[in-house]
Amino acid sequence: MQLGIGKNLFPSWAAAVTLVKEHGVGAALHAQAAIKAGDGATRLDEAVLAMTNFDHAIDNTRKLPVQWFVPKAGMYYRGYEAAKQAVTLLVGSGLIPGAKERVGGQSLVAAKDAFVAGVAASRNADGRFGQHLAAGWLEATAEDAITGVRLLEPTVGRELLAGINQVRAAVAQRRPLDEALVRTVGDLFDRAGSDLADLVQRAQQVHRFSTDASVMQRSAELLGEAEVAARVLVADTEAAAAAANVG
Repeated sequence: MQLGIGKNLFPSWAAAVTLVKEHGVGAALHAQAAIKAGDGATRLDEAVLAMTNFDHAIDNTRKLPVQWFVPKAGMYYRGYEAAKQAVTLLVGSGLIPGAKERVGGQSLVAAKDAFVAGVAASRNADGRFGQHLAAGWLEATAEDAITGVRLLEPTVGRELLAGINQVRAAVAQRRPLDEALVRTVGDLFDRAGSDLADLVQRAQQVHRFSTDASVMQRSAELLGEAEVAARVLVADTEAAAAAANVG
C-alpha cells in the first residue's frame, strides 16, 4: 500500500509516523554534530536540539499502536536520557557562560522550526492527514516555546505562547490560518530569540569560556548513545510503517 492510501485510511497514524521519523532523524543529526563540535558552547547548542527532537519523537510513538515500539522502547528512552544527561552535564560544568540562556535560545530555535513546519503543513493540508501533521508540529512548537521563554520578561513569553495557541486552535478547527497572526508569531520568535542572545552576550562579558577534557569526553559518550538510539528509532519506524502499510 502506498503512503497516499495510508494517509487516507490511517491519517493520525501516518502523521505520527512522519513526525517520529522527522524528529528521529533530527535527533541523530544533531547528536552527531554535537559530538563533532570542538567547543563546549557549540556542543551544548547541538545537544539541546538533539534532546528536543528525541523528546518529540518519543512523544509521537505514543500515538501509534503500542506493539510497534514495545520491543525497543527501553532503548529509545535511554537514548533520550543520554542526550538530556549530556545537556545537564554541560550546563552544570560551569564551562559555558550563559549556558542556561543558550538552552533557552536553542529551544526557541527548535520551536520556530516546528512552527514553520506546522504552518506549511496546514497550508498544504491533505485532508485529515495534513491536519494531524500540522497539529503535531505545533504541539512541539508549544512545548519548546514554553522552555525557551522561561528566562525572558513575562510579557514577551505570554504574547508568543498566546499567538502559538491561536494558530493551534485554527488548525484544530480546520480554519484557514490568519496570515497576519502567523507573521506576528514569527516576529515574536525573533524578538524572544534576540533577547536571549543578549543575555548570553552579557554572560560572556562577565565569565570566560573554559575547558575540561573529562566533561567533553563524557558528554561525547552520552551523545554517542543518543545518536545510536535515534538511528535505531528511525529504522524501526520505517519498518513498522511498512509492515502496517501506512508509510
